[in-house]
Amino acid sequence: MGTSCSIAIMERHDSIRAIYCNFDGYISRTGTMLKESYTDIDKVRQLIAGGNIRGLETEVELVERYPGAREVPTHTDCMQHWLKEYAGQVQYNYLFDGERWSVNIHGEVDMLGNAKFVELEDID
Repeated sequence: MGTSCSIAIMERHDSIRAIYCNFDGYISRTGTMLKESYTDIDKVRQLIAGGNIRGLETEVELVERYPGAREVPTHTDCMQHWLKEYAGQVQYNYLFDGERWSVNIHGEVDMLGNAKFVELEDID
């Protein structure tokens, strides 16, 4: 069984577009690759537009996709809906805000119940 994650981008009006990544979702693999290879918003949009993936690669063209209906990315109107959509399915939720990547680990929330994110730049 792989370490799964969701990879998302925050769009206009705080809507979220996300995909599921089945394997190698841990920070030292997918997190590092997102931080180092997916810094351009157009490249991130291209990755997500293609739909769910088996695992992340440094170039969008090398990513293995799932065929058929599973190709459609999830689109939600807010962060809480996105996290709820993937709750219980993934260990890591990666979010690109247009400039930097952050991660929510295991659906962690703060004392007020808000999703807790850590910028990938702050993780060694």
